[in-house]
Amino acid sequence: MTSVHPARDVRIFYKMCACLAAAGYDTFLVAPGESFEENGVRVLGAGDAPASRVLRMTRFARKVYRMALSLDAHIYHLHDPELLRFGLKLMRGGKRVIYDSHEFPALGIRTKGWIPGPLRPLIAWAYKTYEARVCKKLDGVIAVCDVDGKNYFKGRAKRVWYIANYPGLQELGCARMDACPKDRAGARQAAYIGGLSAARGITAAVQSAALAGVPLHIAGAFASEAYKKELESLPAWANVTYHGVLDRRAVQALLRHVSIGVSIIKNEGQYGHIDTLPVKVYEYMAYGLPVVLSDTPFHRKLNEALRFGVCVDPDDEAAVAGALRFLCENPAAARALGKNGRAAVLEKFNWETEKKTLLAIYQLLGG
Repeated sequence: MTSVHPARDVRIFYKMCACLAAAGYDTFLVAPGESFEENGVRVLGAGDAPASRVLRMTRFARKVYRMALSLDAHIYHLHDPELLRFGLKLMRGGKRVIYDSHEFPALGIRTKGWIPGPLRPLIAWAYKTYEARVCKKLDGVIAVCDVDGKNYFKGRAKRVWYIANYPGLQELGCARMDACPKDRAGARQAAYIGGLSAARGITAAVQSAALAGVPLHIAGAFASEAYKKELESLPAWANVTYHGVLDRRAVQALLRHVSIGVSIIKNEGQYGHIDTLPVKVYEYMAYGLPVVLSDTPFHRKLNEALRFGVCVDPDDEAAVAGALRFLCENPAAARALGKNGRAAVLEKFNWETEKKTLLAIYQLLGG
């Protein structure tokens, strides 16, 4: 069940639902959008989600719940905080219920621009208290990683399982690709794929790439029309090729075209504390791209061990530009970093290693 994510969300649909259907589970997904069937998964479309956050969290979430309840399923897998309240109702009805915490909202709330600043600490505390009260009653919680080396849900949930958001190599279309193509059509070009906002470092990426003289390809949805206009007004925007929102095949084509992946999310809210890489970084690595990424304690430690990229202060445009310039001017070093990253994804950081945990959870719950 999701009231927030699109039906074809990579983690929910292509990884989890498709995996369960392939394992023989009768798998339904209730999500925004239209109904369809694909990869053995039957999607029940709940229609377009309201533009209003309040209406989405109330009326639309309730609609998703009622549609899911009508299926009379054995296991219910919730993917959004706003669905937690329905988890308790499902438990009272004798259902098995899992909450999949893609992120850590109690940390993220402190950086939400649409919440008045003085209220954020109070709302974050209230949500964390509520989340713990509910999760202790559910069958278990799935988390993507630790926070500052600790289990975020320890003592706040009956069970905690870890399923990292690693890429699916088959889904990415790179399982049989040559490890690190030596000749890319887009040599000396960089790419960012994902949500487009200042907090995700897009302004800094645009400015830094122009400063370095490295063409930047961007794909994804803007946080707002106002932010899009703000970026387009920058002189550095002339150095950018904006591709819009791409489907998976187009993403594959773009990652085969460029020579550097960029992910310089600002160290705000949860992002300076979570013990994982952004999923886009794992995808860059899967394609043998060296990565310019934010310097956090976890990123630095992992990069020191694996040597797959360059860690930089996401607020230091000169440092970001320097990293881009270094990778372009030292192709042998860049290829070595890309080769190391791809080897790490092939060996460990991929969905094949994580889906075993998902199937074990469902088996434990009697699915």
